[in-house]
Amino acid sequence: MGKNYEKIDLGEDTEEQESGKNEEKKKDEKLENELKKIKKENEGIRNTAFSVLAVCSTIIAGTVVETVIFL
Repeated sequence: MGKNYEKIDLGEDTEEQESGKNEEKKKDEKLENELKKIKKENEGIRNTAFSVLAVCSTIIAGTVVETVIFL
């Protein structure tokens, strides 16, 4: 009924495991930096879009006011 399991000494990570962990960290850092760049880029695009929207709204409002005055 009871099974005897052999104990396995995991010990410390091998050089290969450490190397793999370091590679993962480098990839994570690279992805994190890329994400930051994309966020900055998106923020710039958003700011530009709001600026264009503000200009368009001002033009439309000016046109409406001119039309009302003309009538």
